[in-house]
Amino acid sequence: MNIQAYWVGNFLYDYLLYLLLAAFSVVMCWVLKADVFIGQAFTVTIATFVLYGLAYIPFTYVMAYAFKDYGNAQAGYYFFTFVVGGLFSTILFFLRFFGGQAADVGWYLGWAFRVVPSYCFGEVLISLGSRTLLSEL
Repeated sequence: MNIQAYWVGNFLYDYLLYLLLAAFSVVMCWVLKADVFIGQAFTVTIATFVLYGLAYIPFTYVMAYAFKDYGNAQAGYYFFTFVVGGLFSTILFFLRFFGGQAADVGWYLGWAFRVVPSYCFGEVLISLGSRTLLSEL
């Protein structure tokens, strides 16, 4: 089998499976009436989910080469994704919110982490979710 055909086939299969989960997530936002994601920001929400899959899957393929064992790769990458996408995006959001030197640190670290798709995804979701909160302050 041609190596390019192998990777394109894997990518298309992974992306189609991802799109099913992304569509389910958007539908759940609609069903649960999460207006910050469905209201005026609906196109941003859709674009975020579509682009996240296009960035996350190739990043996962590349990161798999950092490990020798499949089990360690999966556990390590899940942990990395959770920490950078979930924790760091939240921590850096609050650093930027506090202002002063903390905001500068949050701003610069945020730019450094933007090469990681899970950080970008978390940052967009936090930004969309906090729009209403921040507009009332």
